[in-house]
Amino acid sequence: AITVVLDKELDVSRGDMLVHQQSVPSISRTLDASLCWLSTAPLDTRRRYLLRHTTREARAKVERIDYRWNVSTQAREPRPATLAMNDIGHVRLALAQPAFVDRYADSRATGSFILIDEATHDTVAAGMVQ
Repeated sequence: AITVVLDKELDVSRGDMLVHQQSVPSISRTLDASLCWLSTAPLDTRRRYLLRHTTREARAKVERIDYRWNVSTQAREPRPATLAMNDIGHVRLALAQPAFVDRYADSRATGSFILIDEATHDTVAAGMVQ
């Protein structure tokens, strides 16, 4: 356990981020991300999922799938209808609440997330913010 003493009276609680003012993460309600689909049920762009990022959760919807990476041919397959188990794709997510994110290349901790099925609470995907 730690105690943090601030020079100003601020409402800070579990899950809030303290960052240097030169390292402020992006604040966004949309994320472009690489996604590895882990579920046996395919990605359904009509459904909502829970995005768990750091210690926070927000409802998320896959707005579009830009491409699927074909590991056999090492080529992009543009605009697939869905992602199946073990597929890797590039997607755009729309979030119900803003997220404080960095690119995965800059910070693994604030650049990664998981998607959870709201009905079953199963982890369905792991993602990296691009």
